[in-house]
Amino acid sequence: MGKARDNSRRTFFLSVGTASGFTLVEVLLAIVVLAAGVTTIYGLQAANARATLQISNENQAVLLARQFFAALDARPESSPPVGEQTVDGTFEDIYQGIGMKAPPLSEDALARYRVTMLVDQWTVGDLLKRPMRRMLLTIRWGGTARDQMALTYFFPPLPP
Repeated sequence: MGKARDNSRRTFFLSVGTASGFTLVEVLLAIVVLAAGVTTIYGLQAANARATLQISNENQAVLLARQFFAALDARPESSPPVGEQTVDGTFEDIYQGIGMKAPPLSEDALARYRVTMLVDQWTVGDLLKRPMRRMLLTIRWGGTARDQMALTYFFPPLPP
């Protein structure tokens, strides 16, 4: 019969070549994919936070404007006179500009929101015998163009 073979060395090399596990390239690729996913999630979270703050500011501005317009509807004699009138300041200044006392406003609303009010005449050709009053109310709460809102309110003509 012949010579006996030593298979121990051969088995050793075969077991190394077929060993289970991950290579360094696979591990690095997995880390890169995971890092890209985490970065994307954090980016989306930051964009969501900015959008939430923007919507909150817009909602607060609309509520303050609606409160102001409701006060004007409740007391038509306090509405701004016909003719151009511009008031720029806080909501308290706007209320004082038309001779009304401002309702209690939060310190945040007084500090954050700036308002410009322009009152002028508005006509539609010969359709109106007397011009209406138009109020342009611009509310700002930041330094960019997105951080403002313009609202228009029409008053019926005052009786002669």
